Amino acid sequence: MENVESIEEGVLREILEESGVSVKVKELVGIYSNVCSYTARDGVTKVPTKIMMDFICEYEGGELRTSDETSEVKWVPVAEVLDYIVPENLRYRFEKVIEFKGKITYSSYVTKPEYKLLSERFV
Repeated sequence: MENVESIEEGVLREILEESGVSVKVKELVGIYSNVCSYTARDGVTKVPTKIMMDFICEYEGGELRTSDETSEVKWVPVAEVLDYIVPENLRYRFEKVIEFKGKITYSSYVTKPEYKLLSERFV
């Protein structure tokens, strides 16, 4: 998020910047804490706990395109989404989006040295 930007504004901006499409935020699906501490690729910077939020959004317009942060973008049928996702923490989060029935998931996990779910509950 940028300074003085709401969470929703950040979601809309990031999706537009990284994919070229405009969306409408519909529902918050999950809040996730990656609580592991590790050193970044530069060998110096400590990566802090990360808080991530996943939303269901509705397409409003624009044409898909790549960006500096995306090497490939395309529409994928829901039934095929998990075929494209390798990291376990991201698979877990996408499963929550696919299975969403109105209850927001809160969970914490670590990704280093390997993925491990530490807690999960609905809020």
